[in-house]
Amino acid sequence: MEESDHHDAWQKWFHENGPRLLLVARQWTRCLADAEDVLQDAFVRYWRHQRHLGGEAEALLVTSIRRAAIDLGRRDARRSIREQQADYCFGGDEPLFEGTVEYDERRPSIEA
Repeated sequence: MEESDHHDAWQKWFHENGPRLLLVARQWTRCLADAEDVLQDAFVRYWRHQRHLGGEAEALLVTSIRRAAIDLGRRDARRSIREQQADYCFGGDEPLFEGTVEYDERRPSIEA
């Protein structure tokens, strides 16, 4: 089979199975956009690392989807923790770049 035929066959397969795989991804994500991202990540992983294994492509993709969803959840959790820590360290609602009293006194001369 030529490379272009192989590519066309995969496009057809993904077109037929993509909606079902998106539903699988949606089970493990919070929103449709996350599910689409997870499906894309899973397919890229599959294409790069697993397609040469043979076997049932859909089963391998479902596993990749699950792993990609777990990775997304971990990234979101780590980001949330970092943001909470930064919020705590910098005083929460206080602006980070508010000028000091000295700055306010020098402002008119600087602007002039």
